Amino acid sequence: MRMPKPVEPFELVLKTREPRPEANGSVHPAEPDMRLSPVNRTSIQPLRILLIEDHETTREAIAMLLEIRKHEVSATGSIAEARKAAEDGKFDVVISDVGLPDGSGNELMAELRSRFGLKGIALSGYGDADALNKSEAAGFVIHLTKPVRIEALEGALAAATHAGRP
Repeated sequence: MRMPKPVEPFELVLKTREPRPEANGSVHPAEPDMRLSPVNRTSIQPLRILLIEDHETTREAIAMLLEIRKHEVSATGSIAEARKAAEDGKFDVVISDVGLPDGSGNELMAELRSRFGLKGIALSGYGDADALNKSEAAGFVIHLTKPVRIEALEGALAAATHAGRP
C-alpha cells in the first residue's frame, strides 16, 4: 500500500518595493527577493474572509478553493456589495482585486481598515513598484500579482493574519 506524500512547506515570495540595479546599470523595480517563513497548509486556522473580485469565474474559483480549505468566504463583486458585507459581518481578512468596476480596491481597503480594522491582501494584474506602493499605502499587508496560485494565497493568508495590527 502506498502512503500519501506529506504536504511540503513552501515559501511565499513577495515583491520588494525597492528597485534592484542590474550589472549593466539598468534598474528593474519590484524584483522578487523577500521571502516569508515556510507555511504548512495544516497550520492555517479557518478564517472569515471577505473576497472582492469582479470577474465572476475568478471569484467563484477562489471562493471554492478557500472553502475547500475550511475558510468561511463572503464573495462579492463590487465595492457596494463589499461595504454591505463588511457592515453585516465580522471578517478576519480581506482579499480584494484592486481594479473594480465601481471604484478602486485601494480606496475600499483604506476604508475597511479605518472603519473595521481589517487587514487585506491585494490581488492585481500589476506588480510594479507604483502598484505595490499604492496597495501598501491603502493598508494591504500583502500584494499578489495575478494569476495567483492557491499555495501563494494560503501563504499570504497566514502572513496577513499573523502580521502586526496597523
